[in-house]
Amino acid sequence: MAKGYRTAFFAYPAQPADLAATISTAISASNAAGTGITIQGWPQLPVFGANIADEVRKGIKYADVLVGDITRPNLNVYYEIGYAVGEGRTVAPVLNASVANAAKAIQRDGIFDNSGYQSYENHEQLQAELASLPEHSLQELYAKPINFQQPLYVLQSFRKTDFLNSLVSAVKDARVHFRSFDPAEIPRLSAVSMIAEISASSGVVIPLLPTHIDDHERHNLRAAFIAGLSHGLQRQTLIIQQHGDGNPVPADFRDLVTTLS
Repeated sequence: MAKGYRTAFFAYPAQPADLAATISTAISASNAAGTGITIQGWPQLPVFGANIADEVRKGIKYADVLVGDITRPNLNVYYEIGYAVGEGRTVAPVLNASVANAAKAIQRDGIFDNSGYQSYENHEQLQAELASLPEHSLQELYAKPINFQQPLYVLQSFRKTDFLNSLVSAVKDARVHFRSFDPAEIPRLSAVSMIAEISASSGVVIPLLPTHIDDHERHNLRAAFIAGLSHGLQRQTLIIQQHGDGNPVPADFRDLVTTLS
């Protein structure tokens, strides 16, 4: 096993059920094979009587490597991958190529397409991938020193709603020099770019969009990854959303979101 890994945390969505079953079977088969690495999936966490989000972060923090299934983009999984990167863990994204349009969705989102992922179609192939996990840490490769000239980073959205405009205006009124990502100008934001930007920041402002706003899916996936990354790097992080219908409610950081009335 590469780098002498002893423990791995596997982040994956609960749906669709057959995808989760394939992953669960691969985890059980890998653990039974005696490869020297123990793989824990989030359903096996000791969460009874505990805060689930805290236990997830603890599971990631004390694992040597995180495996994240990105077949169906999921806010919790993207947050967990970002958190693992921020904690300096090796990350191994995997994708079930038998799911229609899965690879196309990853190319469209642009977060993981240039950081590398492995494909599988069944539990045997996934088990094989679990036996040859990567060695590099993305944080070690792409992190930057803090930019004290522009210490704040603001995630902007494609549509400039009143909520987003007021948020940016408030930052400008505070006279804090900031950097930002604007998808109206640059349509793709890769994981590599996010790592460089967030590691160079001392504070991060992350708005979440309700589901009726155009491009909310891609925006909120970026937001989830950046939130996890910022928390893993221990940066000051403001995750903010408007009160109302259609707000995303990711369990991993639901209690860390500020909601405006």
